Amino acid sequence: MASAVLFAASYDPLLPLLVDLAGWEAEAAEGIDLAMAGIRGVTVVREYTSGEKKVSASLFTGAQVGITWASEYEEGFKLESVEGAMEVRKIGGFLVYHVYDRDDASGGLVVLLLEAVADKPESGAVFVLSFDGMPLDDALKLAQKFDWKRMKDAAGRVK
Repeated sequence: MASAVLFAASYDPLLPLLVDLAGWEAEAAEGIDLAMAGIRGVTVVREYTSGEKKVSASLFTGAQVGITWASEYEEGFKLESVEGAMEVRKIGGFLVYHVYDRDDASGGLVVLLLEAVADKPESGAVFVLSFDGMPLDDALKLAQKFDWKRMKDAAGRVK
């Protein structure tokens, strides 16, 4: 009789963090664990819809963090134009970078959960919410329905 060994994917504990949202329809969250050439990254993502509004929620750990969070992002950074705005501010103790396009009511925000350590690029984590068809204030409120503290703790335990 052959014995079977079951392996839990490293992203499994992160999947439940992309919670159901009242008034929104969503498929199950999906994850991927990528490791190549000494670079590692874990991603979970879930897509949501509510009427014409669309949201994509993602949690990234490791290599992808450097792509979504620049070390220059500091609280107080702000750029505004007729087309839209970019800003970095602190919300609930976390640095949040957001960009918004007024013409099509779309944008994205990135919450820095864990800052990557210089010699350990896999140590960082961010929560990303991309949105379409809603005002920025609504997207910020929606993003706060996710538990960033739990995300930070869980991301720090990803192996």
